This record gives sequence, C-alpha cells and structure tokens, in this order.
Amino acid sequence: MCFISPKVPKTPAAPPAPPPAPTMQEVQGEMAETARVDERKRQRLAAGLQSTYLTVGSGLGSAPTTRKTLLGQ
Repeated sequence: MCFISPKVPKTPAAPPAPPPAPTMQEVQGEMAETARVDERKRQRLAAGLQSTYLTVGSGLGSAPTTRKTLLGQ
C-alpha cells in the first residue's frame, strides 16, 4: 500500500481583474471633446478655402457663375 500521494501541480494564480468600464459621463465627455476638435478643424479648413497665401493679393475673386451661351443667341 502506498500512502504517498503523487505531486499535484500548483494551480496558476488568477489574472488581475480588468479595469472598470468607463462611465457614461466619461464617454460623453470624450465624444464632446472629439466633436469640438473636429469642428475647429473643419472651421480652419473652411477658412483656408476663402484665401490662400498665393491668392490674397492677386485680386482674384470668385469664379464667374453665369451660364455659358452659344454664339449668336
């Protein structure tokens, strides 16, 4: 009779718990900040379309908006 038990491997330690999920206020705050940054970027880009370094002093206005006509009409 053998009363000696075989070696049992030790169980590994449990992994650490994941961090808590962000709250709704934190998510909305991040979304609002992203929206503000995007809006500022959009406004800067739109402002750049009105004039550029090369066209500021050249007197170029907006493109003509009249329709083309055929000769003789």
